[in-house]
Amino acid sequence: MNNSDEGPAAEQVLVVPGFGDAAHLPALADLGGESILASNPTSETDPDLVYTVALAVSHGWGDLHDRVTAKSWLRAAIPTLEIESLIAFNNVVLASTHAVPDLAEDLAEVWEALSDDRGLLGNVAVEAWTRLALAGWSDSLPVRAVLGKRAKQAAVDTVDADIFLVRSLGAAMDVWPSTETRRALERLSVVESVECDVAFELAMDHVRMAMSVEDVADAAGIFAAANAMFERSNLEGDRPDAVAFAAVTAAVGDFLGGRAVSVEVVEQVRRAAVEWHLGYLGQAPEWRQARAETASSWADVLTDMGRLTDLDEPWLHASALLSSVGELLANHQATALVANPRTFATTFGVSIPLALASATDGPIVGLPVSFAPRIESAFTRNEESLRLVDRWLGAMSARTEGRDRPDVIDAVEGVRNCIRNRPPPGKVDASRHIPLPRRVREALEPLLDGGQLDSLGDILAEFVHDADEHVVMAAAAGLRVVPLREEQLLNELTHQLDAVLPGEYKIWSIHVTQLLSGLIRAVSIAIDREQGGKRNLPWHRPPGKGNPPEADLADFLAMSIHISAGLRAHVEIPNIGGGRADVVVPIGTEQFVIEVKRVTATRTDEALTTEYGLQASEYTKTGAPFSFLAVLDLKRRTSRLDIGDSFWISEWKDASGRMRALTGLRVLGKVSSPSAAT
Repeated sequence: MNNSDEGPAAEQVLVVPGFGDAAHLPALADLGGESILASNPTSETDPDLVYTVALAVSHGWGDLHDRVTAKSWLRAAIPTLEIESLIAFNNVVLASTHAVPDLAEDLAEVWEALSDDRGLLGNVAVEAWTRLALAGWSDSLPVRAVLGKRAKQAAVDTVDADIFLVRSLGAAMDVWPSTETRRALERLSVVESVECDVAFELAMDHVRMAMSVEDVADAAGIFAAANAMFERSNLEGDRPDAVAFAAVTAAVGDFLGGRAVSVEVVEQVRRAAVEWHLGYLGQAPEWRQARAETASSWADVLTDMGRLTDLDEPWLHASALLSSVGELLANHQATALVANPRTFATTFGVSIPLALASATDGPIVGLPVSFAPRIESAFTRNEESLRLVDRWLGAMSARTEGRDRPDVIDAVEGVRNCIRNRPPPGKVDASRHIPLPRRVREALEPLLDGGQLDSLGDILAEFVHDADEHVVMAAAAGLRVVPLREEQLLNELTHQLDAVLPGEYKIWSIHVTQLLSGLIRAVSIAIDREQGGKRNLPWHRPPGKGNPPEADLADFLAMSIHISAGLRAHVEIPNIGGGRADVVVPIGTEQFVIEVKRVTATRTDEALTTEYGLQASEYTKTGAPFSFLAVLDLKRRTSRLDIGDSFWISEWKDASGRMRALTGLRVLGKVSSPSAAT
């Protein structure tokens, strides 16, 4: 399950008919106190009074003294509520962190009884019961059985079909995907009044299915089917969300088939997103209402796809694209609930505070969460593993350049083939003494037969650098999502470079952006890494061992760039600008050089630029006017640099009068631990 970042349910505005938002609901004390609950309401009781008291009781449940009497009163009151009042009550009680834990069993019984109604009342009750089960307060099986039964009956017009039933089935498909639930939705597709809503839910299920295949062509075919469903969901022409998703699924399918994404498609999605957003202005979102902001994110993904079309390795980007699609799908369908902290985490895999999940004493308090549907990304998961290991193996091959080692090339290709074809069932265990770093070995073990892993270790052991273990594992943990701060920094640096060399940056922007993303990831890894024990980096040496060489940082950067950005990087390459370059990163027909230096005394960014910038710019004489300087700063410090303060951009004119832009970065080698600041 993917968790949404939309924010917890408690932060959503809850609008209650007759009272505005929930903050203006009356307190029970204003209605006469708990004595008003002494007599259970009947069908003859004033419905407005019953509605108001029911809201006051559920909203102020935490302040009640006699909850036994209140439960009895509510069990009698709920069946007497009119439809609009029942909908409002359901929304209020299901948002109450104190009421739901105490009332869950009673609510489930009342809603189950009301679900026997064959009209709108039954569907409203089933939806509320579904939400209760989704949040972990009641068993899901009875709810799913009733949903399937009602869908079957609605298809033959013996019960009503409406949006309440459709979105309950859609939510069930998100959390409890099954053939039966999908068949229930398909049955409803023959009911004209809900045909478009059902088509949209089925289309979203197709997008989820595309995440589970293991072949790009299969994924493209499923996106085509989803596109047809989205087109069908807009038969009445008033669903901008369907317009946006139809364009997106068509573009994703085309991209996976090797076709470019046009500017017109991106603009179509953006227009639909604006129309979608305007349609919801002034309205409070339902518990399962699509978010227009997601359509804007889809448009951003399409823009990235248009840029990726020009890159050399489209296969590697299919995985990243489908990961993004899965995350956007999950966020689009994120649902606000008050969850049971004792069952929700284990049932749905949502991360919640340990104290809440493990508490056993005292009353249970519901946990407001926003959770997203299950996305079974078998294809993206397998492909990301291939992507990670493929890059690492490529680095091993690159290190054999200039040596006659065909056995290494053969071993690399053999491992790649094994990963693509998956290990055979009952694979042989590897020996315990494979000469590879432990964490590299652990990353490979699920993908290779033991004998293959043994052979790989024997052949590649001499080519493994000290930094490989750290970089491989960091990449394994961070492949799917670029942290927001790193994305912000990338935008800041590229904007600065564009300001320094606007014409040149437009020409080389894709190349520079790729390289910068790898450098930012490398520095981020270095900032997070401890400087002692088994987790240290190559330049973190014990006192008295002498200062580390610049080559340690060069090797680390080369491997980090290769793993995180997919760019092959080489160290100590001669005949570059008339000298020997520390790190060379070829991107297509272009190449970029990173000059690596080491300092042991305090140097400002400006001083480093003045001292080493000219040398770094000498390597740009035959290529792009963008140079890079990496500095291993060994001056003892008490605090780490922020990731943003670790980079700087400088500009100057060289001897020929041509403008150059230098990107500098600083990696600290001797920093006290955070505990030293206490």
